[in-house]
Amino acid sequence: MAAPQPSPRVGVLSGPGARVLLVGMGQHPPTSQLPTLGSVSATVSDLAAVLVECCGAPSGRIHTVADPASPLVFGEALHEAATNAQDVLLVCFVGHGLLDADGELYLATGATDHVRDRLEFTAVPYAVLRKELDRSPARQRIVVLDCCFSGQAGGLATLHWPDGLVTSRAPGGYVLASAAPEESALSPPDQPHTMFTGELIRLLREGDPTGPPALTLDHLYRCLDRALTSRRGPRPRRYVTGQAGDLVLASNPAYRPPRSPPPPSVRSDGVCPYRGLAAYDVVDADYFLVAKPSPSFS
Repeated sequence: MAAPQPSPRVGVLSGPGARVLLVGMGQHPPTSQLPTLGSVSATVSDLAAVLVECCGAPSGRIHTVADPASPLVFGEALHEAATNAQDVLLVCFVGHGLLDADGELYLATGATDHVRDRLEFTAVPYAVLRKELDRSPARQRIVVLDCCFSGQAGGLATLHWPDGLVTSRAPGGYVLASAAPEESALSPPDQPHTMFTGELIRLLREGDPTGPPALTLDHLYRCLDRALTSRRGPRPRRYVTGQAGDLVLASNPAYRPPRSPPPPSVRSDGVCPYRGLAAYDVVDADYFLVAKPSPSFS
């Protein structure tokens, strides 16, 4: 007998209306105060591969931007992805996150040369990213931030959904952040990936042996929280609106269905146990399950 074939590894990113934007900012010029993050390039390229292999996202709908030279380069790619997405929009940033004097989150680009000064001109304000999401016709919007202070991004609750939008699934937003508002994200120098996105890549590829058949955003968050806590890394944060937490990114390759109980034993002597109005006798004991009396206490 042939072994059962696994179900196709597809999720919401496999639909024709889905678009993905992956931005990695790891290489900074010597004049910048920001340190180079050597693992960012491999992290983003491997994430793109796993979204194709495990999530069913067509490679033609994934746009990867490596080391954007300026906020304009970042912004143009963001605008294009947000405009073309009709169903699901996934935007992921891996790199340095910075806070200005007012505590607003900025995403670094190649023009960012200071940890706080001139961020308005050299980095992308997270508020701008939110505005682009607001304008997108996508019904579901997902943001993954793997950067310091990413928890400062907050949720997508203030997004204004298009008036009169009719859909079988309520619109929603999901922000998955690698760290708390006051924490730094980690990129171990001896590892091929950043800690947070590397664990996400592993989960999508290997799955969760204790999990359900499908890997939803909420389930991935719980797995990330458990795994990163065990590694003493920053605990991720999530912000959810609508039903976005139920979105399925991939099937669970580690899922094992529960074993079925053995079928009840059946008498093979061909004798029908039904006696009609006739009484049963001791010889009919095989047809009954007799419970043992419970022990009594004196």
